[in-house]
Amino acid sequence: MVMYPHWDPLLGMDLLYLTLKSIRDHNFLDRYADRFRRFGKSFGFFYLNSRFFGTSDPENVQAILSTSSASFEHGSRRRNAMAALMGRGIFASDGEQWRHSRAMLRPSFTKYQMRGIVMPEDHFQNLLTLLLETEEEVVDLQDLFHKFTMDTATELTLGQSVGSLSLTKSGTFDTFSHSFTVASEAVIAAIRLGPLARILTSAKVVRARKQVHTFVERFIDETLEARDQGADGELKDSNDESNGRRYNFHELVTVTSDHQVILDEVISALFAGRDTTASLLSNLFFCVARDLKVWRKLRDEVCQLPPDYNQADLASLKYTNMCINESLRLHPPVPLNTRCPKEDVVLPKGGGAAGQDPVLLPADTIVILNMFALHRSRDIYGMDADKFRPERWEDQKPECAYVPFGAGPRACLGRQLALAEATYVLVRMAQEFESVTAAEDVDWEDQATMTLHLKDLPQLEEEADVSKKTALLREPTGEQLDRRLQRTSDRAFRIFRFRGILGGERVIITSDEALGEVLRKPDVYQVSRQRKYMKAFGWNPINGLRLKLAYLLPGWLFKLLPLKTKSLREASTFIRARCALCIGQACQAMQKEKQGGPHANTICRVIMDSNAFSDKDMEDQLMTMLAAGHDTVQSVLTLTVALLCKHQGTQIRLRDEIAPMMSIAEELGWEEAIARIVRIPYLQAVCHESLRLFPPVAAVRRQTTRSSTLLGYKIPKGTLILASPWAVNRDTTHWGPDASQFHPERWLETTGAGEPPKFNARGGSNGKHSFLTFLHGPRNCVGQVFATTELLITVAALVWKFRMRMGEKKPTWAQEIVVKPREGLEVILKSVAAS
Repeated sequence: MVMYPHWDPLLGMDLLYLTLKSIRDHNFLDRYADRFRRFGKSFGFFYLNSRFFGTSDPENVQAILSTSSASFEHGSRRRNAMAALMGRGIFASDGEQWRHSRAMLRPSFTKYQMRGIVMPEDHFQNLLTLLLETEEEVVDLQDLFHKFTMDTATELTLGQSVGSLSLTKSGTFDTFSHSFTVASEAVIAAIRLGPLARILTSAKVVRARKQVHTFVERFIDETLEARDQGADGELKDSNDESNGRRYNFHELVTVTSDHQVILDEVISALFAGRDTTASLLSNLFFCVARDLKVWRKLRDEVCQLPPDYNQADLASLKYTNMCINESLRLHPPVPLNTRCPKEDVVLPKGGGAAGQDPVLLPADTIVILNMFALHRSRDIYGMDADKFRPERWEDQKPECAYVPFGAGPRACLGRQLALAEATYVLVRMAQEFESVTAAEDVDWEDQATMTLHLKDLPQLEEEADVSKKTALLREPTGEQLDRRLQRTSDRAFRIFRFRGILGGERVIITSDEALGEVLRKPDVYQVSRQRKYMKAFGWNPINGLRLKLAYLLPGWLFKLLPLKTKSLREASTFIRARCALCIGQACQAMQKEKQGGPHANTICRVIMDSNAFSDKDMEDQLMTMLAAGHDTVQSVLTLTVALLCKHQGTQIRLRDEIAPMMSIAEELGWEEAIARIVRIPYLQAVCHESLRLFPPVAAVRRQTTRSSTLLGYKIPKGTLILASPWAVNRDTTHWGPDASQFHPERWLETTGAGEPPKFNARGGSNGKHSFLTFLHGPRNCVGQVFATTELLITVAALVWKFRMRMGEKKPTWAQEIVVKPREGLEVILKSVAAS
């Protein structure tokens, strides 16, 4: 697979930075399309540990949307983003639920997509009135088109327009229109934010959703009541306007009485019916207003229509439809779309060095279909692919290279309705106005404001409607984490800087020399305060999100986020209560000791004897010790067992090395035997190699208290330092070309012929700080001796008692505070004594 050449192989922050910068500069889509021209029509990349595959290749698009569509779905990211507003409607569902939704909606569009031009004329007259009577020199045409399509969409869907364009409508209708805009924008924002959306959703958005639901529910109730009053439970003909309303989606209530289902589907239809057509109209007029010849040619064709023209006459307007097609090609209403393969799938293009071979996509890949880049492919549309030239459609018949409304089973149901509405508005504007010219010659920009000038009318200001999606925060597999950190250690540089999502300097260090300096100067590089939020006992998605946000967001913002869930508060309260109980028991033990009782040699007793802590401080210290002593040792022990299961030869040799000492343990006494066992060279080599390959804390954080210099780089005050023991421990510069391999023998050295090998605490490394599992300097791990001893004793006991091999379920590794298996480690144990 062709890969984007990241210069940040750890988190993909380089591409994230370029993306955010292009959004700020309003050229996101152009920059994205340019990457396809430089790196090929398909390439892989990643954002924040999520694997992506971007494609603008027509063969891939055809496979994803049509021929292999059954292997893809929208994925949880899009479903979750849309569910708050649309429930389980057609845009927020996959699988059988989506098929059921489409089957319910199809009859409505089939019957009404060509129902005539009476309804749009009512609303066009309202639009025309605003254009003719306004006293403003500048009019936001984008806003007017959104109001126009809101009116037509609610007329079609609910049976009554909200009257956004009407000067007489106000109150509830105005509130609904505004609330729907707020709720719709929140859906797009949620797709971009991913898991962050739930945290950052404002009360304003929640209120807007509730107002939209309440407003639509009133019309649904009336529709259901009308059905119940009709003969045999049927509604009157939707074209019967004797009651003043037209329920054009009454087919829904003929197939279901589920109030929630109807609500979800109606809001989904409103969402599509307004934004898609409004975007099409806005971009269409941006294009035609820049070439007077185009507008004159349009008017010449429109003037040939008969006075009583109908829908068929509009469909026969060749040049008019060519202009609409060309506008949709240049500015598709949904320029980016996403799919997620349900299982490993092969696409026709994207593999090999040139990207022309088939490529295998794993099931967790997020596929981005770039319609914007596809529609501007110079291989298909010529060297003028970026130009608005309607005449190209006289002989252009692209198949999979033109998909403004999608293709295959998930193609837009309302395509014909949107095209008919856009055609009608363009025709009516051509009939009303002799010429249209742009007030300023400006380039089309993503979400930028543009000005249009219609002769004999005020200037019209238009904003392009562009949908953009940014993927965040997915958990990497163990192999991904290993591979990215290894790529970091293999690069020529050892320090690189970037800025956080919302500002603030970030520095990632993989140099042992720089790390040594950071760790030796705790007064300059302090532990980041954000770590106090990371008291995580066990893995869960919320804790994973906390950790990622702590690395990405500035501290002041991170503290404001409501990340302390009920379960975390309950767990913290319970653990603190246990620590308080331990302190109380220690106090009682001290009283008994004064009366001649035994001396308690515990950490709690040591803390109390220091007389340096209050009761609250002692609880904090005990909680810290509990977290450090539990999670880190558990992580290392689990990973060591996994390595021994994989390397059976190492396990056998280790058992043979331990056997002589175990056989005389009872004679020596267990205390003396254990003291000798932990000094067995090969046992120490195995455990230290495991600690090297899998340091329980893969990355540490520091924050500069004043400006400093690292290896000639100036580090400003307040910079967040991300140091990676994982990468340093696997640096080929110090550990050799097999740095990523499990090789315990590197920790052994032979002193002479016939002499048994001895343990080498440097592991053969030539770096002073190349083994950073327990860090260095004043803030090194105070419990490293205890943790190492516990690991040595436990591994020796397990290997002596059991033959271990991996179960059928392969572990997947999660990186939180410590590295650990996400769903446990399945190991098959067989007693050595029994065999």
